Amino acid sequence: MKSRQPVAITTLARYDLQRPDCERAMGSLWEYLDKELTPTMWRTNGAHITACERCHPRMSFDRALLRAVRASDQSTRAPARLRAFLETKREGRA
Repeated sequence: MKSRQPVAITTLARYDLQRPDCERAMGSLWEYLDKELTPTMWRTNGAHITACERCHPRMSFDRALLRAVRASDQSTRAPARLRAFLETKREGRA
């Protein structure tokens, strides 16, 4: 297995979906990271992401971002207006 190099943010900015497997995997990346996919879809996407030279760096970056957010100081609350806006986005009402 080829050693993976750290991903530069400039690489992520140029990320381009050209294959259906990549499009499917990246389209549900956050659901994959949060383990919200069906077991079959999670395994299918995981197999693609870990083997794909294009998708793996993006997943690694997003996983690190998710870990940093989860580890951040949660004591500071966002303004009420921002929380309400994000809640509508999360519920798909916007």
